[in-house]
Amino acid sequence: MLTFIDNAVDVNTGTITLKGTFPNLEKRLWPGLFVDVVLSLAVDRGAKIVPAQAVQTGQTGLYVFVVKPDMTVESRPVTTGQSYRGETVIVKGWRPGKPSSPRARSASQRGQRS
Repeated sequence: MLTFIDNAVDVNTGTITLKGTFPNLEKRLWPGLFVDVVLSLAVDRGAKIVPAQAVQTGQTGLYVFVVKPDMTVESRPVTTGQSYRGETVIVKGWRPGKPSSPRARSASQRGQRS
């Protein structure tokens, strides 16, 4: 359980101090030991995630190219959320399960066959 978050960032390391309380039955961790952790503050199980490189910037905003059922490509405007480790959340504009899939721009032109 996370029991303390220090809001000061160490400018030398880019880290913050966290304190967690949890069982240490095998005595593998000692007081003052530093560890690398990934802390999930929330999980959005319904998030629509695409590769970050699939999200492009145009004159009217962000968009992704999608492959339609007839195997042609079209752009769709999107609103994005968080990006992490090469993946971006799509908040609005494209839904998985539709007969289309996001595609990186380098291989796509509007109307092009996939």
